[in-house]
Amino acid sequence: MKNLNKFIVFIIRKAIISIFAILVSAFVFTACNKKPAPFTDLNAVSTHISKAKGGTLDKPINIIVDIPLGDVTNTGSGWQRLLMIIENAGKNVALDLSACQMTNTEFNPVINVNTGKFFIVSLVLPVAAKSIIGGDWDAPSFTHFYNLKTVSAKEVTSIGSYAFFNCTSLISTDFPMVASISDCAFNGCTSLKNVSMSLVTSIGGNAFSDCSSLTSISIPLVTSIDGAAFALCTSLTSVNFPASALLGNFNPFAGCINLTSFTLNGTGNLSVIEDGKALIRGGTELITYPSASGNIVMNNITNIGEGAFNGNSNLTNVSFPLVTSIGDFAFLHCTSLTSASFPAATSIGILTFACTGTTALTITLGNKAPTVGSNMFFEVTGVKPVTVKVPFGATGYGQSPVNATARNWGNYFRGGEWSSSKDWWGDTTWTRTTAPNTNIELKIEYMTDAASL
Repeated sequence: MKNLNKFIVFIIRKAIISIFAILVSAFVFTACNKKPAPFTDLNAVSTHISKAKGGTLDKPINIIVDIPLGDVTNTGSGWQRLLMIIENAGKNVALDLSACQMTNTEFNPVINVNTGKFFIVSLVLPVAAKSIIGGDWDAPSFTHFYNLKTVSAKEVTSIGSYAFFNCTSLISTDFPMVASISDCAFNGCTSLKNVSMSLVTSIGGNAFSDCSSLTSISIPLVTSIDGAAFALCTSLTSVNFPASALLGNFNPFAGCINLTSFTLNGTGNLSVIEDGKALIRGGTELITYPSASGNIVMNNITNIGEGAFNGNSNLTNVSFPLVTSIGDFAFLHCTSLTSASFPAATSIGILTFACTGTTALTITLGNKAPTVGSNMFFEVTGVKPVTVKVPFGATGYGQSPVNATARNWGNYFRGGEWSSSKDWWGDTTWTRTTAPNTNIELKIEYMTDAASL
């Protein structure tokens, strides 16, 4: 019995020691991870930055501030005084403004003030902020934030146009409540990898254009995506959004050459073909096929959307037997394209074969010459042989152009434009306003075997 009592005492002591150790560990963990109290005095902020170690891009000084930002456009405002303190310290900071008061709900970093912004590596906007002011291409809202890597805002629901335009150091954003992202908001953010858009319903034109580090996008609630929204996102491999989303006229994914997976949720007007690599609307309109290469034959497509094959530099041959309409910029930058067949085409948009280089191209068209848009071969600066093959007896094409002055279909096809006017007697006079691209050596060939179409 005596030994048993000793054993029980030993067990109790060990349990007490273990519990004590757990309590101490919990206390230490809480103390170490407790968020520091925010600075309510700007003088204290200045002192803290000057004495704090670090201040490099990799180890910025953490600053949590709780001050009235005031009228931020005023040089004496809390915001501009804070920026001046950061500028004078010359150290990189991670700035948390979440507790700061604002005079309104739109956050404005003040475009024409560059003081201190260079040193802000991370930024948390005030909880009071519900939106971010928009800017312009030559004056983005967050201009001068050259080293900004992360930005977040707990309650922001809309981001204005050009807000973070060309913030090339920006790596990640966190806007959990954002619903609307305006035109060019993140255009040119080439380092941006992580974007949270779980509640986004509207994405403006070029909003993420040239975000070349983005690899995947999930926008489960989006209802509208404007033209070129994700253009030139060359690392993008997959996107996920509702089949009911409304897409802009111009290809939202133009130049996303590595995008091979479209996943559509629910039902709607959008669907996928080519094993999920191509996106179509209404079953017959091709919106985009960003990874298309080699030979492409699409027997059920009747319309090719604007910029559908933009940037497909490895595309060599295409055949669309039922296509009647070819959108603007459809084959822009398709530098390897050697043949294209559109025997049912009635209209071809502007700049359709622009920037396609000097690769010889053969285009097969139908019995009646289609209307053609301007600048068909814009920026083709070297000699490019182009043969247009049509059935014997086809109308509207005329003969191969022998000069650049005659107003004929061939010269319109080469990008020439003419304007008309009437004189006092009602006679029409035509004046050439744009010269055809004489680098295009155009041959119109009438085939004797119509079945070859």
